[in-house]
Amino acid sequence: MKLFLIFSFFSINSCFVVAQKTPVATFKISSTNFSIFPREQYVYVGLENRIKITSKPRGIPFVCKISNGKLKKINDSIYIISSPLPIQTLLSICRVDSKGKEHVITTKYYDFIPFPIIKFMGIKSDSATNRMGLAMGNFQVEYKGKGKIPVKSFKIEIYSNSKTYIDSTQGNRLSKRMLQETYKLRPGMVVTFSDFRYQAPDGSLQTEPFFRMFIIADDPNPINFQF
Repeated sequence: MKLFLIFSFFSINSCFVVAQKTPVATFKISSTNFSIFPREQYVYVGLENRIKITSKPRGIPFVCKISNGKLKKINDSIYIISSPLPIQTLLSICRVDSKGKEHVITTKYYDFIPFPIIKFMGIKSDSATNRMGLAMGNFQVEYKGKGKIPVKSFKIEIYSNSKTYIDSTQGNRLSKRMLQETYKLRPGMVVTFSDFRYQAPDGSLQTEPFFRMFIIADDPNPINFQF
């Protein structure tokens, strides 16, 4: 009888141990799982503006929508947004549940603006330059038949290692403080300029909101930024 009771006791406890459930790990998707390149909010009217959306970890399923304009998917990470009008649009990154319902993960506003008429050393926005080019160049506005007009002031923004450097200067060249920051630039980084002010040929004070440069290596080997 004692032997039977002891055997029964251990058998019952064995049943309880087997019945225990192992906790199931869950993964919550949030805005921190996605990055959008370029970071800036400006895109150009009448042009096909490419943006790159990546997830971390890779392979998170998502869909994209915009509130205004057109959105075209090129592949799993590259999209083109376009509009013939200077409008604002909201980009939404969503996940789709098992019932087909969309849930917004993160959003980003874009402003469609005319392509800048300002040039840097004679080159247009969204071109590439190296650190020496930034140190030697200047910003000018080119009017047909009116010559080149230097800008009066502008701002600079550099994003690196989750930190943003912002500064402003008078004139059409980078200040000494700005140049010190550009020494830290590496190929593949982006420098954005904003809030340009200049005097038009008719004497009126004009502004340009945005200009962007991609940084390439200091050697003559170029980097292709077409993604």
